Amino acid sequence: MAVNLQDDWAYQVLGRYFTLRNDLFFSSHAALPFLGYLIFRDRLANGVFLAFSVVLALAVLLARLHYSIDVAAAYFITYAIYRAEIHWLPAPGVSGTRRRVAPG
Repeated sequence: MAVNLQDDWAYQVLGRYFTLRNDLFFSSHAALPFLGYLIFRDRLANGVFLAFSVVLALAVLLARLHYSIDVAAAYFITYAIYRAEIHWLPAPGVSGTRRRVAPG
């Protein structure tokens, strides 16, 4: 059952500026927890973020909120952005050097 928020006053005031129509590519439902998996080095946090990412990916596929290519692309695009950030941007507070990832 879907909830219609378009008639809600909060949606009219704020919500319509934070949502887009037909925003299917790529699935941020799967991408954001996967980014958490890539960023955090703690073993427990990694497991939780990866599991949450897979559960959300399956949920949006089963609910037909995204196409399968949207969910699959989320993992590839997120990983590519993560690697590009490590390679091209300097570490915070350090000028002129590349960021080094802590051994995990």
